[in-house]
Amino acid sequence: MTRAMLLVTDLQRGGTPMRVVRWASWLPRIGVTPIVGCLAPRGPLNDELDRCGIENFHCDAAGPFDLRVFPRLTVQIMRRRPDLVHAFLFHANVAARLVGRALGRPVITGTATVEIERIWHRRVETLTGRMSQLHVVNSHAVARHVVNDLHFPVNRVVVVPSGIDLAHVDATPPIDRKAWNLPDHVPLVIWCGRMDPIKRLDTWIEVFVRVRSQMNLCGVLVGDGPTRGPLEMALRGRGLLLEAGGGAPDHAVNRVRMIGWTDQVIAWLKAADALLLTSGTEGNPNIVLEAMAAGCAVISSAVGGCVDLIEPGRSGWLVSPTDIAGFVTSLEAACANPALRRRYASVARSHVEQCESPDSVLAMLDRVYQRVLRDSRR
Repeated sequence: MTRAMLLVTDLQRGGTPMRVVRWASWLPRIGVTPIVGCLAPRGPLNDELDRCGIENFHCDAAGPFDLRVFPRLTVQIMRRRPDLVHAFLFHANVAARLVGRALGRPVITGTATVEIERIWHRRVETLTGRMSQLHVVNSHAVARHVVNDLHFPVNRVVVVPSGIDLAHVDATPPIDRKAWNLPDHVPLVIWCGRMDPIKRLDTWIEVFVRVRSQMNLCGVLVGDGPTRGPLEMALRGRGLLLEAGGGAPDHAVNRVRMIGWTDQVIAWLKAADALLLTSGTEGNPNIVLEAMAAGCAVISSAVGGCVDLIEPGRSGWLVSPTDIAGFVTSLEAACANPALRRRYASVARSHVEQCESPDSVLAMLDRVYQRVLRDSRR
């Protein structure tokens, strides 16, 4: 069997690390043995990999500029002897190019989002990008970004969608709203992910405030991250935060509950009426795919791969990330019209079934791996 090392910057809970774990669990179906590693210290997803019996490691980098990661990764590659190295995200890309190529391993790298903030990331990717045999991206929007902005050769850029396990989605029951004191008759608006500045959750709060002035709704924020503290303070300061316990169902109306990380994201999406995503940039966000698969209507920023996933007027709503009024109008329409939500959700589910199944993702990965292995033997 081919041994593929999947290398990511960290194994904290977040979109790309969770995609890596998902792909690692699928790869044996095409005769590939996965080895999952990260540059950072051990994270919670290392534990999940252990439970799945997937070989994994961590390099204990103390920060983004810890040069000790290079000899540590060298030891891991020499010890585990992968046939190829498949890296995800900027720091892992650079480490894989420098170490993997020095050890004679074929290197595949990847980009998961349209980089708009960290200019130095873009410059280093441009300088080192030609050291990758192939560069895998998760959407056509990101492909355009790496070709046009990072100047990657177009013949080395391959789109492989993130994929989602539909059988798992279908087998997951929704959260019991009553158990969380959330009334069934009031629309539930949800957000899930890592709480970073680029997610623009201040916009999410402002949209929620404006819509609740016109109709009743409930909000749930699922996840954690560096901006959680300020967000909690902002919600409490505006009288929006539903404190622990939450009281009677009426207390949840027009308030927002923060529940932290959970392994019940699909269950929450199935219980929700709409996902509101206000990010400044995205790649091919897992949470949008999960919402589409779970039958939850999607209102998203028109950024990155979201524009490839959502067809406005057919499968969801797309809004410019700076257009707060547009988000308000879209959320009001979603909350006020259950039949429209269901129609959009049905079309969205069909798209996921056709384009994001594990079998379609594995077929693409198999072609990518066979190509780099074949080219490396020449």
